[in-house]
Amino acid sequence: QEEEAERKRVEEENRRREAEAAEKKRQEEEAERKRQEAEAAEKKRQEEEAAEKKRQEEEAERKRQEEAAAEKQRQEAEAAEKKRQEEEAAEKQRQEEENRRREAEAAEKKRQEEEAAEKKRQEEEA
Repeated sequence: QEEEAERKRVEEENRRREAEAAEKKRQEEEAERKRQEAEAAEKKRQEEEAAEKKRQEEEAERKRQEEAAAEKQRQEAEAAEKKRQEEEAAEKQRQEEENRRREAEAAEKKRQEEEAAEKKRQEEEA
């Protein structure tokens, strides 16, 4: 009987140890699963953060290029307007010079005609 009781006690002790070992193994596997999940979540968070940063950088670059193109267009329009005004002023100056030349020619012609008329009058008097 004592041997039977001892044998039962040993079997009970073995079952208890096995149960403890199985529980410890289950807890370790659970902890490992949670660690891997946390690692995957952190990796995903970092990837999303990197993607967002890239998106913002691309948006900023697109905006910078649009602003540069708009500035270039504005400068070109300004230069074209300045050129138009300069050409207009040059044309106005050319017309004014042409008018002065015609007036001077007309005045010279009138002076010569008056001189010729005066000469003719003097000759007729004489």
